[in-house]
Amino acid sequence: MPPADAPGPIYLSAAALAQRIREKKVSSRDAVIACLARIANVNTQLNAVVQLCAERALMEAKEADGLLAQGRPRGPLHGVTMTIKEGSTTPGSRWALWPAAWRTWS
Repeated sequence: MPPADAPGPIYLSAAALAQRIREKKVSSRDAVIACLARIANVNTQLNAVVQLCAERALMEAKEADGLLAQGRPRGPLHGVTMTIKEGSTTPGSRWALWPAAWRTWS
């Protein structure tokens, strides 16, 4: 459990992060950068992130911030950073648990 005064968006719940993004107290891009830094710090021990899509995440965060600036959020969790479980069909991703013929989906 993080300390109550833990800085940064990585310790916020999805709802709290979404609220701060809506209030423009934190940008989606800043949240992604914080998450990428945390992944870099702990993933060598955890091996939880199999395929890191950092560039894509930053691009999508920039798009989310732009839509918010235009007053066009896409939903209640607009701009919130997340990971996708390995094996989920995400365009352009590869995963290890599926047969070789299915490992690239686009």
